[in-house]
Amino acid sequence: MIRPSFLVCRNSRFGPDPDRAIMTDAAQQETRGRIAYSACGPVAVPLILASGSPRRRDLLQESGYSFIVIPPDASAEDAADESLDGYHVALDRACLKANNVAGKLARREGRSVSPQVILACDSVVVCRNELLGKPLDVLDAERMLRLLSGTRHEVHTGVCLKPLDGRAECTFVETSILTMDALSEEQLESYLASNQWRGKAGAFGWQDGNDWLRLERGSGSNVVGLPLERLACELERFRI
Repeated sequence: MIRPSFLVCRNSRFGPDPDRAIMTDAAQQETRGRIAYSACGPVAVPLILASGSPRRRDLLQESGYSFIVIPPDASAEDAADESLDGYHVALDRACLKANNVAGKLARREGRSVSPQVILACDSVVVCRNELLGKPLDVLDAERMLRLLSGTRHEVHTGVCLKPLDGRAECTFVETSILTMDALSEEQLESYLASNQWRGKAGAFGWQDGNDWLRLERGSGSNVVGLPLERLACELERFRI
């Protein structure tokens, strides 16, 4: 089994790590559509996943984490500063989601201090200086895919780990770099008809196994929406 060499713990807390190796085609085939491997491994910390994303839920389940799901309100990220770059927008939104769920829990009467940690994430695709979130409809998905077609682009996932016992929260951003081949009209129409673009930042999913999308640098799980490798390392500080 191939274990890409870049899947290790890093100490850098700001921005993408320039030392991460570019993935080989063989490593991409091994990790595409599967959970990524971590040098740290799953950490026994009770989590509250502040997300309604089935992909993030599946990643946590497949990695062996214990968690419950409490999605944030749909309006939770409305206060995000959209004038920031994609890196900081993703982080800002993740923190807003975590705070929203923390507020929900605080309003529950009789709730005592808990060792649980809220896990909130947000992913943003950046292409040609444009921030791409989830498409509104098929026309918006088509616009995004035409923009991405034949380009190298970035996926930033912001993560906020917010403990409920008063300890300091932990925030970080992971960045992956991908290249999308120039899509033919037939490929574009086929993908749009499949509806696989729904609910995905940039209108595409790494886990869908499309051969016209290549991961050049960073983590495949990060593109899916949850950087498992970095998450395991950062959760060490909250181990009970």
